[in-house]
Amino acid sequence: MQINEAMEIRKANIRDLSSIVELHTQSWRENYSKVLSTKYLQEEIYADRKKVWMSRLTKPPANQLILIAELDNEFCGFVCVYGAKHREFGTIIDNLHVKSNSKGKGIGTKLIVAAAKWAVTNFENDNLYLEVLEVNSKAIKFYESLGGKKSIQRTGIHRVAIMPKNSSIVGVCRKNWLISCYEYISV
Repeated sequence: MQINEAMEIRKANIRDLSSIVELHTQSWRENYSKVLSTKYLQEEIYADRKKVWMSRLTKPPANQLILIAELDNEFCGFVCVYGAKHREFGTIIDNLHVKSNSKGKGIGTKLIVAAAKWAVTNFENDNLYLEVLEVNSKAIKFYESLGGKKSIQRTGIHRVAIMPKNSSIVGVCRKNWLISCYEYISV
């Protein structure tokens, strides 16, 4: 994995709306054609994602963080996190998307690390987890490369506990991550 030093992680703002919507739309088109309707993916997804992200960027709840990754000043990915979202599972990485031509450069890893650091600072008593649809084999492979393990199976979603509460984030690297609860969901 090549990690470029010209990468910047920063908080998202309303000027990032179109980049976020375009990447989220493209990512779902590439990964969810087996579970989302063709009509939705071709005709409705952009407007739907724009509505979601407009709300998230203009009326963010206090427990939300959206970070943007830029490589050589060009948008290449984002992560959205909600602190203390679930009573049992904790803080959720709600979205993590990296442009196809930017994958393999450490961007997803850096976004997860930044999300984890924020979660530990702001929601130190919660676990950090994410969910991914079973059909998204690329994402599953990425999380498994970080140590993700299959656990309880539920219809269509993988739940991945990235960091249990009370663990240290100091010096986070792939070897230190505990991704223990990986829930594969079939749809």
